[in-house]
Amino acid sequence: RVKPWGTTHALLACRHTLKEDPFVICNADDFYGRDAFRKVYAWFHEDTPEDEYAMVAYKVTNTLSDHGTVTRAVCRTDEEGYLSRIQEVMNISKTPEGAEYEENGEKVVLDSTVPVSMNFWGFKPNVMEKMGELFARDLPAGVEKNPMKYEALLPTHVGVLVDEGKCKVKVLTSDDAWFGVTYKEDKPSVIAKIQELKDNGTYPDILFEE
Repeated sequence: RVKPWGTTHALLACRHTLKEDPFVICNADDFYGRDAFRKVYAWFHEDTPEDEYAMVAYKVTNTLSDHGTVTRAVCRTDEEGYLSRIQEVMNISKTPEGAEYEENGEKVVLDSTVPVSMNFWGFKPNVMEKMGELFARDLPAGVEKNPMKYEALLPTHVGVLVDEGKCKVKVLTSDDAWFGVTYKEDKPSVIAKIQELKDNGTYPDILFEE
């Protein structure tokens, strides 16, 4: 296979370890900022139902690259701030007004404040059983359709759980700028942004010492 089994499988790889306490799962190669961790930590200390989880969403314009298009999971919420729909949207480009992508040959404009998922989730251990069932259910058809590149994507499976009424997901929004190296040209700006956070005292100059 060219691809691994996807982010749902990465979550399930921890199922024998994450059995008791709520936990965060996020991409190891993305920079989320402090705000995301603080907000999920605070949510963990709220009295919430066992079938309620959380996610941190970012304004779409805080997640774009100057060097090409990106794929983002666009989120829609209900009046109480819970996730009602999540859609993986490909080829989102940066514009002076915000962002846009093409669908069925038509340009779709995204407001700059539209929330998108960057794979930052606050889960409880019972999510493992639900995700395990979905992964097993979808794997045969996925492999049959695309044997070398099929991936089980966590945002997609969270959306399925929401659609099937098996969980609720509180959408916590962050005003921080997410950044990562989507294109090799992004690297200098990411280095500069991290250095700026060190210079202004947000982070120490040396994060870890042996």
